[in-house]
Amino acid sequence: MPTLELHGFDERAGDQLVSQMRQVLQDLAYCEDIVFDRTYPGQVIGWDGSWRPFVRVCSRRQEKIDEIRTLLNPLCDVETLMIGFFPQSQESVANSEQA
Repeated sequence: MPTLELHGFDERAGDQLVSQMRQVLQDLAYCEDIVFDRTYPGQVIGWDGSWRPFVRVCSRRQEKIDEIRTLLNPLCDVETLMIGFFPQSQESVANSEQA
């Protein structure tokens, strides 16, 4: 499941961005697998003290990362992260194959 983490947004700005992201991602075949990780309030500041919010796209599949990044980049700064998965059991393996 691709995870979109919002970093450095206040609640109003984050909620507005999630709404915009839902609109641009709604045509993806796997859109219902996408989850949003929203922790408010957040502060991300640059070395110079400037406000630097971003969205981190996390997934185990590079093609999903690339597709989501391309769609979101007009809306916000995007960071990507390829996730490794290490199953604890065969049941975990079966569930992960659906993601």
